[in-house]
Amino acid sequence: MRIPEEEVDAVRQKADIVQVVSKYLKVQRSGNDYRALCPFHDDHSPSMHISPSRQIFKCFVCGAGGNVFTFVQRYENVSFPEAVQEVASIVGVPLSVHGDEQRQIDPHKETLYKILKETIRYSMFQINTPEAKAEKEYLDGRGLDSEVRKTFEIGYNPPGSHLYEFLKAKGYKEEDMAACNVVRPGSFGMSDVFAGRITFPIHDAYGNPIGFSARTIDKNNPSKYINTNDTELFHKSDLVYNAHRAKAAARKQGKLYICEGVTDVIAMARAGVENAVCTLGTSCTEHQIGLMKNLCPTLVFC
Repeated sequence: MRIPEEEVDAVRQKADIVQVVSKYLKVQRSGNDYRALCPFHDDHSPSMHISPSRQIFKCFVCGAGGNVFTFVQRYENVSFPEAVQEVASIVGVPLSVHGDEQRQIDPHKETLYKILKETIRYSMFQINTPEAKAEKEYLDGRGLDSEVRKTFEIGYNPPGSHLYEFLKAKGYKEEDMAACNVVRPGSFGMSDVFAGRITFPIHDAYGNPIGFSARTIDKNNPSKYINTNDTELFHKSDLVYNAHRAKAAARKQGKLYICEGVTDVIAMARAGVENAVCTLGTSCTEHQIGLMKNLCPTLVFC
């Protein structure tokens, strides 16, 4: 991807480094300049200085520094053109080159994303049907009202193979549905993986749906929660639930709350705490710690 030099200059001239850094970090005024906790090392006192007059940042502990593009490039771990695009979107400068046009699209993965999006849409409709009366009452009793359900795309997969029939009618192939782990083959044909369960969609860091955590309200079922099995999109040990929603608030506040499960994250959001995530289980891998540290420097385990 190549962005014309004159467009890069236009973005550079309009960008205010304090405005851009404030999108990611909590900044505080210090005389004519600003300070923030440095995200590039384990900083406990604001050691990053931001100069509006010079349009640069500099950490006097770890040495990180540069201009607005350097900051975004290093913080987001992206290429220079991608950093320019991000800054352009923040300051409102249109570019002739768009990332979506340049992104290499894997047709197979795009199909899987579409199946998962259709599954979310289907399950969100089903939660409001008479068949889901008990599940809806359970959610309402937990404070997960219609607005919360809409925000977190909470739904319901009816018993049987109704989702399979719905996706089949949409023209999707059985092997692609199975690749998403929303249906599976059995002795009597294809069946829904999350049949009879409340569904909580899980997304990757870019907001693409990749799987589900699903709860039963049947007290006789020993598996209260089940998650999507490992697929080419979903690797439980490599993801952090709600990261795509929490990252902006986490970066601004410089703090990320790590909860035990999905409903804990949603409870935090109901209380106005938007910078909360969970690891979908009792384990927490080194990779997940790295993902969370990339969101902000301070992790608070709840």
